[in-house]
Amino acid sequence: MIKEYIPDPKKVEEIYHGRRKKREKWKQRKPVRIALYLIFVLVVLLSVLFAYFNRDVFNIRSHDDLIGVIALMVIVESFFIGLPIIIYCMMSSTKTKVPPIYKNHETLILYEDRIMNGFEPVKEGDYSKEMYMVNEIKYSDIKRLEYYEYRELFTVCGRVEQTVYDSRDKKNVYSKKTIERESLDFYLYYKNSDDFMKTVKERSGVMIEVFDRNIWD
Repeated sequence: MIKEYIPDPKKVEEIYHGRRKKREKWKQRKPVRIALYLIFVLVVLLSVLFAYFNRDVFNIRSHDDLIGVIALMVIVESFFIGLPIIIYCMMSSTKTKVPPIYKNHETLILYEDRIMNGFEPVKEGDYSKEMYMVNEIKYSDIKRLEYYEYRELFTVCGRVEQTVYDSRDKKNVYSKKTIERESLDFYLYYKNSDDFMKTVKERSGVMIEVFDRNIWD
């Protein structure tokens, strides 16, 4: 039996609104990140000035000795202070910066042997405004199924056939490739999302791994 799943506009807005709030958290943390950067710069500057005006403490006898001491201090401070700051900012970015979820003109169909998902890709890189992407994955090529409950995200992992067309009418192929290890993300904004997950599970024979901890909080 062939099944097609249509996005529910209200559900799309509900999910997108929640993700938009997480994006706002990233913006709100900007003063914290700036303060951390300034603290690091201030620490380095003060340590350089301390070394410059207290040369006897570091047994500095020449200009080369001064440069060497300053370089060593900057390296040590970068490792013990700068690196943790960078890691914190990267982790904050991972938790709060949220990419768009919209798939314009989306088609999601479950055939007897495969999943077919077509949509206009995000307008970036080599993909122009008119291009249309189609991802297909056979049930036999599915390796993992993951459900992120807190994000309402269903991820299908496996071997994907990806075709990009020059336009939505799919007359001319722009590129075509096989991706051996790919993850297809499906935000569950469809009118019958539960049936979508259930059908993929039954036809692939792969158990769904459920994650219910919100790593973004």
